[in-house]
Amino acid sequence: MSFRSNLLSMIFLPSLLLVGCGGDGDFNIGNGDGSFGGGSTSGGEDTTTDSEDNNTNTSTVSYLPLTVYEKFQSYSGFPSDGLFQGEAQFPLIPVYIINPINASSLSPVTTAIASDYKVTIDDIEIDSSENFPILQKVLGNSTELKTALVFDMTGSTSEVNLAALVAEAKSYISKVQSHSNSIIANQQFVIWSFGESNPALENVNEITTGFTNNAGDLELALEALQLKPNAPSSLHKAIVQAVGRYQDDTATPAIDFANDGDNDLLDFVTSDGIQLSQMVIFSSGPDNLLEFEQAKMEEAIQSQGFLKFDPLDPTGSTDNFTNKAVFYYVIGANSPGNTYEALSEVSETTDSLTLSGGAYNFSDDLILKQLNAINLRIDLDNQYIYRYAFLPRQGDHTAIFSSRTEDFNYSLTSQYDSAYFTDNGFDILGAPAFELPSLVEITGPNSEYISGSEASFQSVTTFKAATRWTSEAYLTSDYAWTITGGTGTSNIDGSYTVTTVTGASATLEVENTARGETAQITITN
Repeated sequence: MSFRSNLLSMIFLPSLLLVGCGGDGDFNIGNGDGSFGGGSTSGGEDTTTDSEDNNTNTSTVSYLPLTVYEKFQSYSGFPSDGLFQGEAQFPLIPVYIINPINASSLSPVTTAIASDYKVTIDDIEIDSSENFPILQKVLGNSTELKTALVFDMTGSTSEVNLAALVAEAKSYISKVQSHSNSIIANQQFVIWSFGESNPALENVNEITTGFTNNAGDLELALEALQLKPNAPSSLHKAIVQAVGRYQDDTATPAIDFANDGDNDLLDFVTSDGIQLSQMVIFSSGPDNLLEFEQAKMEEAIQSQGFLKFDPLDPTGSTDNFTNKAVFYYVIGANSPGNTYEALSEVSETTDSLTLSGGAYNFSDDLILKQLNAINLRIDLDNQYIYRYAFLPRQGDHTAIFSSRTEDFNYSLTSQYDSAYFTDNGFDILGAPAFELPSLVEITGPNSEYISGSEASFQSVTTFKAATRWTSEAYLTSDYAWTITGGTGTSNIDGSYTVTTVTGASATLEVENTARGETAQITITN
């Protein structure tokens, strides 16, 4: 991962279940424990919960979970199908990344407070004086986009003008890298081709060596594309392999696309980093090699997604999840190519690509589609983090996070078993106030969560200090600020304003002098 180093310390909760309140269909979703740094996931069990008992109907604010839905175990490595990714910071401080919304209109809400939501552990609501629940807006959560460009070089595309296709692909990458949107401009690509007339050779090939945004390397990869007029199509396998992560130990030979290089289209959302992925496929006609069946192609595209509410279904009786964003261009020449309906049905968009004046034209259209796909899946401007201290350390426990609304009252349920505590050494830990090296945190000017302990000087200049996970109260005079690599001033309300950053970055530190504990963040110029 290229996100900040502290993302590597994130751990997954044992399992999360999302349950639609008041509907006939409950959703079983969760995740295993593992590490973002190593990309591994395992452990945990899922259960079914009826959330009607948790509906207290005292708020008009609900939420959308911003965590990623993992539909298939064969991709996630989780203990079962249909689970959500999860996040924790210090062991057993659960983290929920949410988009607060109005429970009637589903529009974003910027005035949500912690009491709009509740957590129960074993059916008992947590105590704010012991568990210290907090809801904060997230500032500066960086987002990366990973994109696979997949080219069909088989017999079905023999009429394609390859030189024109490569020229427009180069133009697309050039426009991407000069785009005003930083997510688009900084995206990284992996390039695949499929189609090989020689059965002794691989029929799906990664032309790049993992993801890259090096324009020269991408141009060389595009120039290496070669049409194979007599090759059969392995479209299904190409999509499964390009999505990546798929594993099947029962196949002969065993299939492991999770460990074949840095080329997997992995989506995740955490409080300290977001990665989204997309696929662009240029193809014509169906798969006729059938090394992988059609259902496997569909599963690959459906393997990850985000929950979306149906505004006509406030009871939540139907589940609505986005697919992985796939943009399907049916390539032809002077006449349209052959659309493969099975792929079109699970793709974000399908467009016929033909020559006009001897050229193809898709670059501007594709960039717009990429932006629309991001906006459909996640509200990057309205991310909030809800945290609390989970105190039990032994035995089996069920924790439920929910809104207090009548409509669209969804719940995230975490199942903890005794093995999880003992296997991870959590049973010997005390409350966070006794275990954390520091309880001090630097926040934004309105107590926002500073993602990755890093803030942009262009976006925020005033900061506050807080001491978490304790009932002890501290005065503004208990905090002392220092800055290295910049200048700033302490304010009468205890906050601190950075006035200059002299180099690429500065380090801002605050000490709770009554506790002798500190926190630091980086201010980038």
